[in-house]
Amino acid sequence: MRNFMAAQHLECFKLLFWVALLFLARLMPHVPNLTPYMSLLLLMGYSLPRRTAIFLTLLSLIAADVILALWHHDPIFGLWSLFTYSGFLSITFVAYGLKQNHTFVRIGTFALSSVLGYWLWTNFGTWLTSGMYAYSWAGFMQCFILALPFLQASLISALIFVPLFFGLMMCMERAWALKLR
Repeated sequence: MRNFMAAQHLECFKLLFWVALLFLARLMPHVPNLTPYMSLLLLMGYSLPRRTAIFLTLLSLIAADVILALWHHDPIFGLWSLFTYSGFLSITFVAYGLKQNHTFVRIGTFALSSVLGYWLWTNFGTWLTSGMYAYSWAGFMQCFILALPFLQASLISALIFVPLFFGLMMCMERAWALKLR
């Protein structure tokens, strides 16, 4: 019975941990795209049940976007939201597959692929919905070329935060496992 209660406490702690981290990561001031948010989504998709991870992703996105929109007097949602939200949700959804085989190389490859996929998808959305670029090959290329600094910041972010967060989570799980003995 004691082990069951300890396991339940661990699960509650994980959920509170994720809600707080995702919310703060989305709201804290940061250099554009140099944020732990995407790395947290990867780790959450890996460590929580898929439905829970997807729900927490949506909850954190909506709650943070409402606050940011009210703070900056911007619209809460727009067509760009479809690309942003679906990009983040796909990372959370697919990260669940890391549970079966989570080697350092596989996690790193997945993190870098997620950054690149998200960048491609959301910049396609920017080109398609923002009206900032001509609907031509030149406008398409201009959108992606101007977005290269965002890709660079996202890659740096993944290189910093993915090893940090995965390492911390594995240490916490080992500590809890030792405590449960």
